[in-house]
Amino acid sequence: MRNIKYFFVNETSSPSPTPDALGSIVSDFRYSHIIDAAGLSRAELLQLLSLARRHYPEAKILSLSEINGRSIRPSDSMNQLRKELSDLTPLPQNL
Repeated sequence: MRNIKYFFVNETSSPSPTPDALGSIVSDFRYSHIIDAAGLSRAELLQLLSLARRHYPEAKILSLSEINGRSIRPSDSMNQLRKELSDLTPLPQNL
């Protein structure tokens, strides 16, 4: 099974991130997967991220626009998206 530690949301209209952005992600953040949000409604993106979260509950969800080299600068829009996602995703129950 693939180990994923980061999900990156590509919010741009471009189907793929710029080579510079992708290069910084690959070199600084290993075990990542890019989710293309272009053309998706907010509900569709939340559903897709919820599914990803079920398979990889520990993975961080970031936007490509939040990455600047090795530093991460959270954005208000992604914070709101993460909040909505946490409201949708049930907490795991301890057995």
